[in-house]
Amino acid sequence: MNENQASLCPVCNEKGVLFHKSTFPGKDNTIYQLFQCGECRTVFTCPRPTLDALTKAYDAYYWSETDIDKKKKGLKRLVAGFNSWRLKQVIRPLVKVLPPRATVLEVGCGAGQLSRILLEHDFQVEVTEYSHQMLSLVTETLGVKGYPGDLTEIELNKRYDAIIFNNVLEHVLSPADNLRRAVSILNPGGFVFIEVPNIDSWQFAVFRQHWYPLDIPIHLTHFGPATLDSLAGQAGVTLYKRSFFSMRSSMAGIVVSLFPSFDPRNIRHKSSSWILFVYLGMQVAALPLALIESLSGKGGIMRSIYRSYQ
Repeated sequence: MNENQASLCPVCNEKGVLFHKSTFPGKDNTIYQLFQCGECRTVFTCPRPTLDALTKAYDAYYWSETDIDKKKKGLKRLVAGFNSWRLKQVIRPLVKVLPPRATVLEVGCGAGQLSRILLEHDFQVEVTEYSHQMLSLVTETLGVKGYPGDLTEIELNKRYDAIIFNNVLEHVLSPADNLRRAVSILNPGGFVFIEVPNIDSWQFAVFRQHWYPLDIPIHLTHFGPATLDSLAGQAGVTLYKRSFFSMRSSMAGIVVSLFPSFDPRNIRHKSSSWILFVYLGMQVAALPLALIESLSGKGGIMRSIYRSYQ
């Protein structure tokens, strides 16, 4: 891939220009930068990481069997319960508008924590996931149907009342194709739920290259409200509801940007329960800042619910 091809926007395939001067070294010794499309204004990671680079970045880094295990004791059980409560607040705006026994597809289910909550509401849940190992564990544990791979490559012969991209759209190679595919399998009046980091946030303006949710090179595309709305509109859905606050992610973006050693993907598997407890306590302390930025429309996280009226 030459330099011109490397800087092409993943959304509209137009040439991008340098968005931020900082560089980000990858585990494969590749130097990454942020570019912005001159046409649609989408920010993206450049160059696009190879499959090998992504495999190394994800290796033992995101989810594991311990994330599925519910048999936790003591402080770990308390922390797990608090995390589950926070995730319920994240998905609550969608749950409130779905009909009983709604059909829901979660794209990129990870360890299945969100799917477990959806099942508690008696929804008919199906999932997708890149990792065959995690998909097998989730489907066996929760008893749901699962599909391996990218949504654009999966054959689905049904329609859904809701499709969920919970901190997933920034990971996929083609967010535009994923959204178009999602809308094509929605029931009339169905919803698309998207939560992503907000590149137009105060958090990014303050922390810049140290902003934890950048997560380069794992995060391939970086969205602001305008770019996400444009992408959704082209796919055929209209904004129904938006929030710039997430009980699960807003404070974490502040804390880990200030103290990178508290990266939750490291401490949840390697640290003691007390370290987890301290980490959550720091997030509570960051709550006022997260609320202020969210009320300004500049929160570090952006949760959008789109609706199809076709």
